Amino acid sequence: MIKKNIFYRVLLSILIGFYNIFFYSLSSKAEIKELSEYNQNQVCIQGLESTINSILNQSERSRENWGILIEKLNQNQTLYKLNENKYFIPASNVKLFTTASFLLNFGENFTIKTPIYIKGKEEFIDELIIIGKGDPTITKSDLEDIAKKLQQLNINHVKNLILVNNSPIKYPFNNSWEFSDLYFYYAVPINSFILEENTVTLSLTPSQVGKQILLKWSDKLAGKQWLITNEGVTVSEDEEYSINLNPMGLESRLRIEGNLPVNNHDDNWWLSIPNPEQYFQDSLIAILQNNGIQVEKTEIIDQKNIDLNDANLLLEINSPNSNNLIAEINQNSNNLYAEILLSYLATNQDTKFISQTKILENVGLLSNDYSLKDASGLSRQNLVTPKSLVTLLKLMDKTEYAKTFRNSLSLAGVNGTLKNRFQNEDIINNNLWGKTGTLTGVSALSGYLRTKDDDVVFSIMVNNSSALSKELRDTIDKLLVIVAQSQHCANNS
Repeated sequence: MIKKNIFYRVLLSILIGFYNIFFYSLSSKAEIKELSEYNQNQVCIQGLESTINSILNQSERSRENWGILIEKLNQNQTLYKLNENKYFIPASNVKLFTTASFLLNFGENFTIKTPIYIKGKEEFIDELIIIGKGDPTITKSDLEDIAKKLQQLNINHVKNLILVNNSPIKYPFNNSWEFSDLYFYYAVPINSFILEENTVTLSLTPSQVGKQILLKWSDKLAGKQWLITNEGVTVSEDEEYSINLNPMGLESRLRIEGNLPVNNHDDNWWLSIPNPEQYFQDSLIAILQNNGIQVEKTEIIDQKNIDLNDANLLLEINSPNSNNLIAEINQNSNNLYAEILLSYLATNQDTKFISQTKILENVGLLSNDYSLKDASGLSRQNLVTPKSLVTLLKLMDKTEYAKTFRNSLSLAGVNGTLKNRFQNEDIINNNLWGKTGTLTGVSALSGYLRTKDDDVVFSIMVNNSSALSKELRDTIDKLLVIVAQSQHCANNS
């Protein structure tokens, strides 16, 4: 009886093995067939619509909202369109409007200048005055330059350090941003005095199993602005990672919860700095003191209250030019930079959004095709049509800044947010310039694509999806590979 049971078990194992091999083979062949359909050497433009529709009509895409417009750049020819006149949440594709309007208004060589003045003579000066204008590129290295310049003048005592708000920035946050975003690096406060992009890193490190995890700040002066309730626990290496950082009310407080396996490397969280002006001030005082320069008192005031009579220019900190600023925005999707640049469009007569609309209308972009609430795309109240994005890209290509604008975008396989996309797709790499966009349930990509026949301009957006961002990106990428391979085919009829 025992031998018979063993025989049947062996026979059953063999049958299951054959079953798995057979159906794995069928599955693999089906996957290979699918890939070959979407990665063949030639896709006829005449069949482009049906090919794209076959992907979007799959069951996993059925509940999502897709908006697509693909046109020839230099011809009035539409290759594919779907809901091109409907509004979509564009995520960071909003940055295309921001950078285009800024470039059109200020040109390629605009820089943000931060002047530093001194009052008084010899070793003791009465005032060290810094006029903050919202330069997002200032680092501690720039503050070190201030200390070195003072040392060169043998100054070792500052009676009053004065930080002067003189930027066009009115509010530190956009009121359309989600509350939970405000704690993290992509939604930092916008202000006149920005240092290290108003961001600090909190590293979580395992300790002994069963013990509280360890916390380490990349900058103690920034870290001390946070109140942390640490409930994170170090667990054995066979237990799952489950760390979460949860905001606690309106204050700068976070609760750390969950498990961190003992063999885990540092778990880094990039947080915003709650009070950037205070951080700038504290950092500068610390650097001055480290260089033997004492500061008696400090104050932060508005420009209207400062008197620069008898003041001497110590030095001036200059940001990179427009060319580099918009490249940082479009390639690396830097939200802080975008919000700062849009604020500079405000005038005495117009708000930043009204000014932006006028600038874009001057080159032919209709304002009823988009409605913007911020500069970065973090707001879910932004609404744009695929048509407005394609039109904007086409219009910018006709301006004197066409090359600068295109080169500010991420180049597939080379830099920015497209560096690691389109892997092994030679037909796309170095041939697609685009701006990505991602929010929960939202994915977008708009830009220029060089194809076999002609340059193409495109905008692809998807909203209301429950799929993972990677799945949405992969679908968008698949569509663009098809477009890149498309060409006119001879009519055999």
